[in-house]
Amino acid sequence: MVFYIDVEKCTGCKACIVACAVEHSGSKNLFLSIFEKPTPQPRINVEAVAKWSLPMLCMHCEKAPCIEACPTSAIYRTSEGLVLIREEYCIGCKVCILACPF
Repeated sequence: MVFYIDVEKCTGCKACIVACAVEHSGSKNLFLSIFEKPTPQPRINVEAVAKWSLPMLCMHCEKAPCIEACPTSAIYRTSEGLVLIREEYCIGCKVCILACPF
């Protein structure tokens, strides 16, 4: 799933957060994913900045602290420079979130 966001139209409803969590669930179904263990986690957040609501996505940092912080090497960089997560290695510790400067 790819998000294309027009910040001028974003109302801050956070539906993108729910959609992201469902997309990263095992069932890919809103109603079934609620009961999954572990609970599906989104990979996007919405921040209020001045009069705008801004969805915060991965910035694909050149020196990505999340890659270094990940204890299972689930986070990696592709040859194109994208920072991605191998979901099968992710243990849900959220150390990457703590390391992320954004």
